[in-house]
Amino acid sequence: MDNDVTVRPCEAFIDFENSAKYSKLPLSADQKERMSYFLQYLPQAKAANTLAHAWVAHFPKGYSHLDMMRYKAGGVGNTLVGKEGIETYAPLFSLERQAISLGLFTLLSAATGQYFLARIDKQLSLVNQKLDDVLNFLYGENRAELLAEISFVKRSYENFSSIMISDYQRTATIIGLQSAQKTAIKDLEFYLSDLEKISHKPHSDFRTLCKHETEAWQALKCIEMALQTCVISTILEIYYSENYDKTYIDYTHQSMIAYINRCNAVVISVFMYFDACFREYHAKPFENVEERQRYRSLIKQTLVPYKNEADSPLRKTLDEALKAVHKECTYYIDNSGNVYTKKEA
Repeated sequence: MDNDVTVRPCEAFIDFENSAKYSKLPLSADQKERMSYFLQYLPQAKAANTLAHAWVAHFPKGYSHLDMMRYKAGGVGNTLVGKEGIETYAPLFSLERQAISLGLFTLLSAATGQYFLARIDKQLSLVNQKLDDVLNFLYGENRAELLAEISFVKRSYENFSSIMISDYQRTATIIGLQSAQKTAIKDLEFYLSDLEKISHKPHSDFRTLCKHETEAWQALKCIEMALQTCVISTILEIYYSENYDKTYIDYTHQSMIAYINRCNAVVISVFMYFDACFREYHAKPFENVEERQRYRSLIKQTLVPYKNEADSPLRKTLDEALKAVHKECTYYIDNSGNVYTKKEA
């Protein structure tokens, strides 16, 4: 989000109950009672009010605050005094504009993070699946470490508001998310390599071909989970750190898209190979190959989000998260502290 904000009161009545036009950010009653997340910015808002009545003095070269005129009643003036008496003055500039910008930018960048995080679980399986379910399909020597990172990323997502209150915990979480990214990329490379190895296994009969295809699907689930861990931890790191520098955001977006494209290429290649195997397989005498069409149908369905970018939930999430921070937004806060945003037409 660019540091260019304005605030103004709503002069007309707005019906926030109209869910077709407005979305309510999911701030729980407990969050508001503990002043978590949004209310953490009240001290800064108070400081902003103080700054609104503050001025900064720009001293000419050779002068400092030690040269300011001192009054008998206390305090100092912007008149600068030298050996010969009054020599010049220090121009004063109001901090009101900077104060408003500071207070509102902090609030709105926080609102952007909360609004986005509330939408992740509608698109990706990582934050929806229970760890027990994930444990059922993870395999290999990387199983334990990836599960640990998934657990950490889920905890960081689900407790975003609470963690944001504590600077120390937020810093520790950012470090943990950076570690999760590295682990996820390492495990991603392992499962991609294993998927390719599975496709190179020989199959002498239809049953073996089906077995290899099942192994490929298990590897694909692990790839998807590792990739989601990498992408979500990257997004969370940005929103926790509130680093919305455009150059950094663009670089991060390009890096993540490169990983997604690499995974897509391998997955498409391997499953197209298996589709060809099922299509071209010649049944042996008395061999039942009735499952052939079902496997081919599942492969076709599996490849839809990999072949069509518009159907990729992960790519949608990444694009929405990283592009939203530089998109002009309007937020509405009612008297009860509830925050709303207007839905796009």
